[in-house]
Amino acid sequence: MKRLAIVVGVAAMAAMHLCAKPGLLDSARAGIDGLFGAKFGDRLSASAAVIPSGDGTVLSPLDPKEPEFVFQEYFASAFPQTRVIVGFIGVDIFEDDELDKCNAAYNRCKAAIEKRFGKKMGNFPTPESNLVSSQTVLKNCGAELAGSRFFMLQAIKNDSGGYILRFIALDLKATKEVVAQYQQVAKSQPQLDGLFGRKLGARAPASNDEVALAGGMRIQQFEPEKRFLDFSVYGITILPQSRKICGVFAVSDFEDRFSATECFSRACSLLEKKFGQQMTDASANFDSTKPDDDGEQIFKCSAMCFMKSLRFIEVHCLKDVDDDVFRVRISAYDQSLRDALESEKRRTGVESADKDALDAL
Repeated sequence: MKRLAIVVGVAAMAAMHLCAKPGLLDSARAGIDGLFGAKFGDRLSASAAVIPSGDGTVLSPLDPKEPEFVFQEYFASAFPQTRVIVGFIGVDIFEDDELDKCNAAYNRCKAAIEKRFGKKMGNFPTPESNLVSSQTVLKNCGAELAGSRFFMLQAIKNDSGGYILRFIALDLKATKEVVAQYQQVAKSQPQLDGLFGRKLGARAPASNDEVALAGGMRIQQFEPEKRFLDFSVYGITILPQSRKICGVFAVSDFEDRFSATECFSRACSLLEKKFGQQMTDASANFDSTKPDDDGEQIFKCSAMCFMKSLRFIEVHCLKDVDDDVFRVRISAYDQSLRDALESEKRRTGVESADKDALDAL
């Protein structure tokens, strides 16, 4: 889901465009039918992987045969019900020491886009607040196109580390209504504070049973005041430096797939009732025919995105090949906190190295 943290905020960018002052964009109008091997108005296939974007649309990865503007990753933005494509996104990611590379890529991409559409890109107004709390927009440029469409290029500093080059082409007329409806509904929806009595962003208590994971995250089990359905194991994931809770999970194991599938469906239904929004089927994101690197063969996955907070709930129905059991797992997490892991790992590593050096004196 790291992709989602990078490309989320499409609706907010569209709002920036609508509020832009006249004269900031080139007045000439060019046309655009599509990008990255797909077209506006096309429908994503029923088997296409989708990710909820946080603005009412879903994002689906694209794999163009002849990539335009040479991005690392490509996405189509579409309506969740009809899967009609309304936008395109291209992303490049750079490390902490690669600001010069990001700026050079921005300039090259800007020139290529202007050549592609035959017009100059004007400066967008710098947003007063960040589109995503962990990102700072360094550069903006864009242009209007025929048919209520526009495109925009941004260089972004990811405050948890590194830089992002992001290109967006969007049909405003097609997305404005669905985004407005989603925003209106979101106002009345409960926000995701946490699950099972544990709050995301809270400081985790000390525990002798805490385990350090290979990726730098720490994990701690707990016993909730009330158990949810048949879920028997509950835990939190913790950042190593700040000790903030970035995820909460629960697990239930079954001997057969049918029982696991029943639990999966019931858990999804109750979560939808609790938070007042439908979960998105993300099963196509996984290859259900074979286990992944963790030995998990995932059959079903549903996801729920909470607008503006970059918080998510995912429910997986899977088979743990190593343990030979069927499993349902519920995970609630804060993506912005997950993104802070790398910077916290670096600080922890420096402190550890300093301690070793002091011990040697």
